[in-house]
Amino acid sequence: MAKRSNSNNLRLILNKDWLSNWFSEQSQYSTFLQNDFIIYKYFFWHLYFKDSLLKMRIIRFSKKIILFFLMSYDQNIVSKNLNLNINGSLFKAKNIFLVFYKDKFYRNNSFYIAKKIGALIENKVSFRSTIIKKLLNDANLAKSLLVVCKGRINGVEMAKKDFLVRGSIPFQKLSTKLNFSLIVANTLKGCVTIRVWSRIFI
Repeated sequence: MAKRSNSNNLRLILNKDWLSNWFSEQSQYSTFLQNDFIIYKYFFWHLYFKDSLLKMRIIRFSKKIILFFLMSYDQNIVSKNLNLNINGSLFKAKNIFLVFYKDKFYRNNSFYIAKKIGALIENKVSFRSTIIKKLLNDANLAKSLLVVCKGRINGVEMAKKDFLVRGSIPFQKLSTKLNFSLIVANTLKGCVTIRVWSRIFI
């Protein structure tokens, strides 16, 4: 049998984008990199962003920081209620700008689908329940979806692997544009990984 290729690595240039854009001196590189990790972790687990944040990007230039947030739906976010420590030691720039924009087709985003399925599994919803199947059918434009769940699904004693398919995804074609996301759901029986592939039609 032929060796199966890793489709994610072959499409890394097409599917993966930079999360941080900035240039720095060698002495400042470790500081900026550590601050970026803290910023990503803070916002992705923040109360106002936990359910709606799909993607985030940090841009630094001329002592300024611009934070771009890709939201799944419109949400009235007031900066006074965020309780951000902007003047603290984490942000060492004088000017910080927060830019929010909405993904028009957020229901087709693989990260959005994976987060929703992970939240349902954490709430003791069966993987093959009608709620999860309805969630996959709501993605109107993403006609091809593959959801792979691995772990102690539905509280079983032994770990297993299960999947849900909608349409077909040609992994062997490099010209196919795929959107991939990985989410880890924390359950009482342990961690369950959810991987989602969605085919992008342009």
